[in-house]
Amino acid sequence: MASLMAGLDAMVGMSDVKDALSGRLAGLLTAGRAGGGPSRHLVFLGERGTGRTTVAGIYAELLAALGLTSRGRPVRLRAGELVERGEVSRRAREAFDLAHGGVLLITDAHDVVGEEEAAGALVELMGEHHDDVVVVLCGAEEGARAFLSDHPDLEARFGAVVGFSSYTDEELLRIFVGVAEEVDLAVPERTRAVVAEAIEACSERFAAGNGHEVRALFQACAARQARRIEGWVRSGRVLDLEELQTLLPEDVPGEDGAGSALAE
Repeated sequence: MASLMAGLDAMVGMSDVKDALSGRLAGLLTAGRAGGGPSRHLVFLGERGTGRTTVAGIYAELLAALGLTSRGRPVRLRAGELVERGEVSRRAREAFDLAHGGVLLITDAHDVVGEEEAAGALVELMGEHHDDVVVVLCGAEEGARAFLSDHPDLEARFGAVVGFSSYTDEELLRIFVGVAEEVDLAVPERTRAVVAEAIEACSERFAAGNGHEVRALFQACAARQARRIEGWVRSGRVLDLEELQTLLPEDVPGEDGAGSALAE
């Protein structure tokens, strides 16, 4: 439990999300498993790459750690898979069955705006599994919120809507450094300055504060570093450990390089 909360606290930004989740868990723990408390079902709204699915996984693990579910690993289902030929799909029924005792993460809710069958299927399945499956519905803010507001019966089943804000440029840089540190790569200040410039230069790509894109930028940097080191070794240069584990400014793609790397 403590390690899970520490993992949540260590995530960059999202202070409102952390507060909302902590408050929700406290309410659930106070109420206990036996009814009467707040709904365990949640809606996570935000742009791609803002940490929704990562936090959903932590929420699933926390529910299990608190004894509010019997399993921690969530099952995933795309909202577009809820219906097949106008009826509840076999895939959706299987996903709810697999999630028995735990959490079902339904992604891309914005893709089913205006689809009455999808809302009806979700209401039906949540009704059939109301005691044994916790649903976390994820989607982009505008589309997913419209999907819920168009279907009050569905919206009423969720205990809270949690908004995920886009990352700032500073937070994206912190994510970049954190990803590098996970693989024992140092990012000195001079390199951080160039990474910050690359993020600013690709403002359209990072407009939604996209964590996925900054990880793609890191992968591009790591690939350039590997090629640089390979060239040094071939030239006969003897490298120490620090040189092997440091990203240099020249490892960061320029505006054109970063753009092409992130588009892959």
